[in-house]
Amino acid sequence: PKAVPKPLDGIGALDALKAENGIILNWTKSKQDDIDSYSIYYSENDFSGKKISDIKKDESIKKILVDIESSIKIDNIDLTKCDFNPIGSPCKYSGFNNPLLTDKLYYSRSNNKFIYLIKDANLMDEKQYYFAVTAVNSQGEISNDKSIEGNTYILGEGKNYLKVIPKDDLA
Repeated sequence: PKAVPKPLDGIGALDALKAENGIILNWTKSKQDDIDSYSIYYSENDFSGKKISDIKKDESIKKILVDIESSIKIDNIDLTKCDFNPIGSPCKYSGFNNPLLTDKLYYSRSNNKFIYLIKDANLMDEKQYYFAVTAVNSQGEISNDKSIEGNTYILGEGKNYLKVIPKDDLA
């Protein structure tokens, strides 16, 4: 059997530029070759101490499964800069010269990162949210059970888990 995927490194989040109710998650591509997809979890409540099996049952935690095979490969993108040309068009990110589409997984070759835009009417500015991303192979996800002595396969802030407060950048 294949080993359960290790926790991811380098998860980050940015407020979607000039857009309401959106967060852009990004994370470093897993070094394991057998990763088929990624699971994204988010909630208004801290869920870092919960087991993955309990997280999947919790209705207050939103879940998104994204398949790597369907990812859009791009060479370069700067998520901190965008242009509205012509005026009224969606934000076109620098280096990519296109807007990010909701529910699409992007892979940036230049920085070895996956990018995913979450648009959710419930993502409110100035409110704290918790996000996690886990790698999934045919054997499942990380075992997020803190009761197992020495278990390093847990959701931990700075690795595969973070808290974010979206800010309003619209005039």
